[in-house]
Amino acid sequence: MLLSMATSLMGKCDWSKVSLGKSNTCNAYTFEVTGTADTCYKHDVKIYKKGATTTTYSGTKRVFSYTFSDTGYYYVRVAIKNACCGGDTVMYNLIHVECKPTTSKCDWSSLKLQQLNERNYYQWSLSGKVLDDTCVDYMFLLYDVHLEVFVSTKLIKKVNTKCMLKFGTIV
Repeated sequence: MLLSMATSLMGKCDWSKVSLGKSNTCNAYTFEVTGTADTCYKHDVKIYKKGATTTTYSGTKRVFSYTFSDTGYYYVRVAIKNACCGGDTVMYNLIHVECKPTTSKCDWSSLKLQQLNERNYYQWSLSGKVLDDTCVDYMFLLYDVHLEVFVSTKLIKKVNTKCMLKFGTIV
C-alpha cells in the first residue's frame, strides 16, 4: 500500500511554483527558472526571435544569460522534465528587447571645441562624431574669471552646436 501511494504521488507533478524570472541591462538579459533547483529537474531552453524558425540561443542551465544582438520581440521557451514525478511542462515567455545594442564606447577624441573672436563677439563651436549619438547631451557654461561668476544664460544664444556671446552688452 505504501508503494502504490508513493507511485501515485510521483505520477503528479506540482508546477505551481515554477516560473521564469528575468532582469536586464539594455540588451543583456539574465534569466532564472525558479522552483526547479533540485536534481529531479532537467531544463531545455531555447530563444527564438518572433517570426523566426531558428534559435538564437539554446541551453540546459536553470540560470542563464543572453545578450540580444537586435531589438524586437523574442520567445523564451523553457521545457522542464521532472524525473522524480515523471512529468514535464513547457513555458513560453514573450519579451520585448527595446534597447538598441551598442558595441562601441564613446570616442571623445574626435570632440573639438573651437573659438572665434571678432570685436568682442565670441563664438564657440562644438564638433565631433560623438555628437551624432542621440544619447549625448551637452550644454555651454561660461565662467568670468575676473568677476568669479558664471555668465548668465540669458546672454548666451545657442544654435545647434554653436554658442554665441557678445561681451559688454546686457540682454
